[in-house]
Amino acid sequence: PLPPWAMTPRPHRMPPAFLLSTTAIRPAARPCAFGILRRPLLSQTQTRRASLHTSPHAATPPPSMKAAVRTRAGIVFAPSSPAPAAAPSAGKVLLRVRAAALNPVDYKLPKLIGGPVAGLDVAGVVEAAAPGVGLAVGDRVFGFASSGSVAERCVADAGKLAKMPDGMPFEAAAAMPTAHLTSFQALVTHGGLKAGGKVLVIGASGGGGLAAGAVA
Repeated sequence: PLPPWAMTPRPHRMPPAFLLSTTAIRPAARPCAFGILRRPLLSQTQTRRASLHTSPHAATPPPSMKAAVRTRAGIVFAPSSPAPAAAPSAGKVLLRVRAAALNPVDYKLPKLIGGPVAGLDVAGVVEAAAPGVGLAVGDRVFGFASSGSVAERCVADAGKLAKMPDGMPFEAAAAMPTAHLTSFQALVTHGGLKAGGKVLVIGASGGGGLAAGAVA
């Protein structure tokens, strides 16, 4: 309880600091000379707390997207994963992914090397492009993603993309990069296969084997 002298109004004197702090934090409403001070103090505190939630200068959360991410348990679906920046850096483009493909390398690579989002092969539409990359917004392209392809958006090096032929489905284009490039390099670049040559493809049931049959 407050001492009797504190019950007497003294407009010409400021209340002692310990009484001001006591009445400011105690919700009980005992009549006293400082009652007029208690309510403004509480309302100011509530106003400050509310302003923290409604401040126009509050940091905006980064954009997110759906993606297949690498975890200790393997590749899992994440409904909210950080999205790439809207403005790609030099030599890169931002793609709206329309189709993506997974290969054994994708689930064997650790997160430290392959990055948080899984997938290399991608087919999609250019949403943004750095100056001088030779691709424009709206181009249909396929190739290799540098930020993970099994996501709603991804970043890719412009030099590792090619424009899709007219009429090619996105799903067919996304299935080509790793398997077909591996087979082409093995048979033509390093194997020296030329027109009229013969080749035996062993185990031609996977992606690389089927692509090798097409290349040969």
